[in-house]
Amino acid sequence: SILSPRSLHLQEASDGNHTLYVLDLSGAGIKLQEVIVTGHDLNTVDPATIVTTDIDVRVFTKHINTAMTWHPIENELYAVNHRNIARLDDVSDWTNWLGMSTDQFQTAGGLAIDSSGYIYIADTYQHRILKYAPDGSFQHSFGQAGSGDGEFLQPKGIAVDSAGNIYVADTLNYRVQKFKPDGTFD
Repeated sequence: SILSPRSLHLQEASDGNHTLYVLDLSGAGIKLQEVIVTGHDLNTVDPATIVTTDIDVRVFTKHINTAMTWHPIENELYAVNHRNIARLDDVSDWTNWLGMSTDQFQTAGGLAIDSSGYIYIADTYQHRILKYAPDGSFQHSFGQAGSGDGEFLQPKGIAVDSAGNIYVADTLNYRVQKFKPDGTFD
């Protein structure tokens, strides 16, 4: 059963057999659960068709600052937990699979990977967004502490659409901001 969900990823399938991945805070730490949802319309799912299974993942323990995203090129789930980024099928703890130096960010509160494999990290306590190339090399950052356009107070959630626009959950400013692919405020 799901106790305290922290992050979700929905993997839709054309055959209607959708998979919802749930990072759940349990008594033992964070665990990944796979929820199989059958039905073409997710709004009219019969609860009897939902199957929940635990996936044996030993990546994150005793930390609640966890977010996950789908890597569209590798077809794998990745998660970020404070200063660590890991592929969720990893059998070893605290591995930085994306190849970037974790000394470049303080507390990663959000993670997104676009369709070209570029990696975006919401560096929550540095009040900025970092962008990395698919090989893990640093590209640029944008944002600073504040409440104006393009400024953040503890950004946590981040998403990238198919056009490369970046959406940031600006948590303590109580808003979502949109940026162009180059990081300029839109």
